[in-house]
Amino acid sequence: MNLIHSTPATSTSETRGAVQKMLQYMEMRRCIDRIFDRVDSPRIVAVTSLVPGEGKTTFCLAAAWSLAERLGRKVLVVDTANMVRSKSTILSDVCGVEMDRPFEVQKVQGGPASMSYTWIPPSMGSTRALKSQIERLSADFDVVIMDTVALSISSRLENDPLEMASVANAMVLVRGETRIELDANIKLEELQNAGVRVLGIVANRFGGVA
Repeated sequence: MNLIHSTPATSTSETRGAVQKMLQYMEMRRCIDRIFDRVDSPRIVAVTSLVPGEGKTTFCLAAAWSLAERLGRKVLVVDTANMVRSKSTILSDVCGVEMDRPFEVQKVQGGPASMSYTWIPPSMGSTRALKSQIERLSADFDVVIMDTVALSISSRLENDPLEMASVANAMVLVRGETRIELDANIKLEELQNAGVRVLGIVANRFGGVA
């Protein structure tokens, strides 16, 4: 199990601060390297959690920031959490971007030069169309990290994380301190039974956002 230490974050400025603090922890950087910096590491990874507020968005940002700044990778963060077309999300606010057109690639304000952002509309019509768009975008990047909605609310939404996982090469499950380990392990087994390649559970012991 991969362990991450972070600090609570509840706003845009606090989220940016939390990302920087997370990157100060050596174990955090090792965790990111174990997931993303291996010969067999997938290029497109979906990130989800059991419930909202466990820190998956903070992890997505920290991972992308670290890969771009420390390792010089070209990283694209894909925001799938906007449930209303052109409505801003925590991720878009932190990245300092405008949600004008879906799949428009924008640089992250104040972030590493090789870190970019884009977003997916609430409905793409088909998984095949979405997969085609993501594969097209990924051609220009070393790593694509997809921030998905939590599994507990996915049945009510169009951008289902399991659909995102089928588009990606693999998935990471973030578990916050409010969830017991058994819950995460049960969900991990369910995901694997559904044919999802799960790289592991990231245990976020000190809070986070989204």
